[in-house]
Amino acid sequence: MQNFLTDAQLRAEIAKCEFCEEKPCKEACPVDCSPADFIMAVKRGHRQDYSRSAAIIMGSNPLGGICGSVCPDYHCMKACVHRTFDNAVKIPPVQATIIKKAKESGKMPVFNLPASNGLKIAVIGAGPAGLGAASVLIQKGYSVDIFEKNKLAGVMCNLIPDIRLDKDTLRTDIDFLMNMGDVNIFTECPVVDPAKLLDNYSAVIVTTGRDKELTLRIKGEEHSIQWINFLSNQKNLSFNNLKIAVIGGGAVAVDCAITAKLRKADTVEMICLEKYDEMPLTAHERQLILDYGIEVTGRTKIESIIPLPKNFTGDKNKSLKGLKLLKGVNTSRVILPKGKKFHPANMLSDKVSGMQFRDFDVVIIAIGSKPGIEIKNNKKLFYAGDIVNGPTTVVEAVAAGKNAAFSADVYLHGQPKPGFKNSVKSRI
Repeated sequence: MQNFLTDAQLRAEIAKCEFCEEKPCKEACPVDCSPADFIMAVKRGHRQDYSRSAAIIMGSNPLGGICGSVCPDYHCMKACVHRTFDNAVKIPPVQATIIKKAKESGKMPVFNLPASNGLKIAVIGAGPAGLGAASVLIQKGYSVDIFEKNKLAGVMCNLIPDIRLDKDTLRTDIDFLMNMGDVNIFTECPVVDPAKLLDNYSAVIVTTGRDKELTLRIKGEEHSIQWINFLSNQKNLSFNNLKIAVIGGGAVAVDCAITAKLRKADTVEMICLEKYDEMPLTAHERQLILDYGIEVTGRTKIESIIPLPKNFTGDKNKSLKGLKLLKGVNTSRVILPKGKKFHPANMLSDKVSGMQFRDFDVVIIAIGSKPGIEIKNNKKLFYAGDIVNGPTTVVEAVAAGKNAAFSADVYLHGQPKPGFKNSVKSRI
């Protein structure tokens, strides 16, 4: 279920755009891309129009195809003047469709780049923030080397289910960036101490994100599957006729739940502290829960995970290729005190309800992650993306990477630090 529009749908959305003089959609975009302009550029629908429109998109956002596919509805769409009149223009699907058509017709733009400035910058992390940083540096004449510890560039984008992000879109966006200028990506090259790279580079931009899963710290947790491991190895697993519990109420948990369903799970249940209306999800993600028949149990805490007895002789383990099946989990109800806003730290145990045993075959923990690298105070080290801002959207990560690149550029040229939009500040 890729986020592309038919020709008729695309024409309808383009016709709806008012091309506002104030361009509130541009102001709301973290990467400062102008939907009003790229929609107007393609209004006549000629083949060359898609190239011009794609140039506006990719000039602001090197991951324009990816962001069109996965951007939420609370950036540009929330600012659309039609939102309070009928319905906002479906800007992300329009963007995704424009980039798709430009790629398919061989009309992707080619940018004229400045001459080399003779400086080299290292970027650690080939995720959205790192790629966003590289796109700015390339256009300013830098030579850029990107170091990525994983096998594939794109990092967490590779874990997004195919129904949300076609991996051809991911690959072709990265290919576009690689053809922009002097940039190299070295995969399976972990960097433990970014400062050591300063011996060979003028500056280092660290965009390693949050690559260490958060744990529940409960008894039996070693018998669960962590979300990064699960999504990284999903194609090697079959959950045929199994009962799956996904612990967590955010977007990552939804991705895990949908993936488990696609891997033939019988039932999938999300167990979380939030009530359904408190889950930090977009309208599209909520709809996916309904479309795939995912059960949601809120205001519930996992107390322990119970493995099968050692003398278990069943044959279900074969379908999981070595992963241990479970006997179930113990849960308890929680309450949110009146007047308190939802936060895990504000939740209290509901002592009246007591403990409840729930029968599951597999438990997937998807409660988030934390940075695996320490931020150090060094004027030539620049940090950006989720490692600084916490979990954000792909487009916000790209924006943070761009901001870090601008900061590195002005520092190396002895200029004042530029100002940025509040939501995507990078840290020096």
